[in-house]
Amino acid sequence: MDLRYKKLFLGVFLPVLFFLGAAVSAQSADAGLTASPQIIDGQAQAKDLLEYEFTVRNDSEQFRQFYIFVSDWDELSGRQDDADPSGLDRSLSLASWMSIKRGVYEMMPKTEIVIPLKINVNLNAKPGRRHAAITFAEGGDRPAAAGNMAAGGQPQALVNLEIVEEIIEKAQIADFKAEKNVWFRAPVNFTLTIKNIGNRPVQPQGFFYIFNRRGQEIEKIPLGFDAPAISPSSVWTYNFSWKNEDVRGRFRGRLEMEYGTASPRDLLDSIFFWVIPVRYLWFAAGALLALLILVIIVFFRLRPRSDWAPDDPIRGHDGVINLKKEK
Repeated sequence: MDLRYKKLFLGVFLPVLFFLGAAVSAQSADAGLTASPQIIDGQAQAKDLLEYEFTVRNDSEQFRQFYIFVSDWDELSGRQDDADPSGLDRSLSLASWMSIKRGVYEMMPKTEIVIPLKINVNLNAKPGRRHAAITFAEGGDRPAAAGNMAAGGQPQALVNLEIVEEIIEKAQIADFKAEKNVWFRAPVNFTLTIKNIGNRPVQPQGFFYIFNRRGQEIEKIPLGFDAPAISPSSVWTYNFSWKNEDVRGRFRGRLEMEYGTASPRDLLDSIFFWVIPVRYLWFAAGALLALLILVIIVFFRLRPRSDWAPDDPIRGHDGVINLKKEK
């Protein structure tokens, strides 16, 4: 620092600051009650619980008695009257979220007390800035203290709280299935339904993978890349198909989609289905019919002949028909 500015600071500004500090101290001593902090700034979301403390000092030589009044503060109209919290709009009123003892406080000379304050932000709190005034008003009873508060000059603290909307990007699969479990010809049709249960639009994107019985990936179908964003509390249904004509057997479909900008999340699901072309059904039916005919032939050829009577005049003991006439 330049020597001239240093001398100016020590010779002029330092004494001024000293006398200003002395004047403030003298004013505090004359005031009797003081409360700190005088301003609280905070930020919260719905359902948050905030805790603060006020320190109230009695710097006078006299016994003091005071009451606490809490009221919402409007930036345009100023402080509102102390109101019953049950009659306030709890989605907007900061005063209705405050929990602080409002009964009588008694203080001996030259003492201090700590008063806790809890702010339980309402579940349905709307975004925006909220203000509330807390007044520590002296008086022999609450009506007298209210009159002194209206007259002004009582210790007061201002609470400024900004309610930030909680961003919820959340979606869930409401339904995902093949229209049938067994298909006899292509295409195989699928239906996917996604519901947005958050408060921000989401746009899930990803792929539907198809695997054969050996676990090999044989198809990859893109999903959602050309679809609009899903609005909150809305449902998006997407129908898509697999058109491979040269497959058969049991298959597993795996859905893998992703959504969200702040913290990406996944949508995952699996389904199983069969594809059995009609030509294979006819071939299987023909083979089954041929097998049935063969079984019938074998059955009659191997059928035992114990039901033939040995003294049958027509059939002999060996079952051969005797065409000779007996005399």
